[in-house]
Amino acid sequence: APPPAPRLEYPRKALALLRSPGFGVATASFVASIGCTNVVSAFTAPALARAGLMDGMQIDLAGAGFQLAIVLGGIGLGGLVDRNKNFKLVILSCLLSSVLPRHFLDTS
Repeated sequence: APPPAPRLEYPRKALALLRSPGFGVATASFVASIGCTNVVSAFTAPALARAGLMDGMQIDLAGAGFQLAIVLGGIGLGGLVDRNKNFKLVILSCLLSSVLPRHFLDTS
């Protein structure tokens, strides 16, 4: 007789993951961060054009640099959090580092 067909593990494991404490908040935060980076990316070219940068290749390179910074920052910060397990400090540091420069550079 042929061996029994293997049972699908994915649906059960996915449901268990969704029921894990904190997973929903982490997933919502991840989705929100992707949304924010997409909005920033969408406005990069018009913002650079208003600043006088009109060359398409330079604008493309600026967008690519932004995406590369996101990837490398995610790897670096992810590694830091994996090592020290200090999620709150890293998140608050990221928020502070994004707000302070805006405060000090605001010329309006």
